[in-house]
Amino acid sequence: MLCVCLASCSNDDDKYRSAPPTLSEITIHSLEDNAGSTLYAGDKFVATAVQSSKGHLLYKATYKWTISPTEGVDYSQKTKTTVIYDNEPSDPTDTIVINTPGEYNITLDATYNASGTGPIAYKASVTKKRIKIVSK
Repeated sequence: MLCVCLASCSNDDDKYRSAPPTLSEITIHSLEDNAGSTLYAGDKFVATAVQSSKGHLLYKATYKWTISPTEGVDYSQKTKTTVIYDNEPSDPTDTIVINTPGEYNITLDATYNASGTGPIAYKASVTKKRIKIVSK
């Protein structure tokens, strides 16, 4: 009769296990001096995906920001689309300008690749609904 026993230390397992961050919300901050909380067509604002918990042992992170609906929106991502997460674990941000008044959704889709040898990827997404852009 063959009996195999495996033992591990749970503390060690957590220390060496990759984990993605938890994205909780997208915040919006106008870059214009007198805007307050109002977002005006043609003005720059920063969207930030807030991480309620940071990731651990992650290699490549790929970020893709989208705005919908796309009609009347001329948008291209301004920030880096790929970073080495463990070197740059800050909240993902992008500077956005929407030229057409209306209501928009802003979404960040993120993919985090685990450090090490295995092809493990974690996906995360967060959406800020109903961003209202008004005429100046």
